[in-house]
Amino acid sequence: MKSRDGGYALLLSLVLAGTLAIVGGAGISLCGLALAHAHAGTAADLAALAAASSAGDSCTAAGHIAVANGAELLACSAEGGEALVTVGLPAPAITRWLGQTRLEVTARAGHASD
Repeated sequence: MKSRDGGYALLLSLVLAGTLAIVGGAGISLCGLALAHAHAGTAADLAALAAASSAGDSCTAAGHIAVANGAELLACSAEGGEALVTVGLPAPAITRWLGQTRLEVTARAGHASD
């Protein structure tokens, strides 16, 4: 007996498989971007803490900490026990198609505000 679907089941299966592959790839890309942003945030936080607590050249200390965490110190200002630093690192290769080539995060450390 001959099947009456005319090959539509195969076509539908291929479309569904392609859709799942595209959605899965986009999900993996967004997860990679979120992880890289968290990594940049950690590097910025640690660099700001180093700058705020340094007795010597605060921005040099922040730069060393940023590099040790795989980031680059882009901006630093520290005075009176407070620091504001910006670090950057390259975006993951899988997310570059979104136009995101660099992640930049700014962090502040110092005395608590009332």
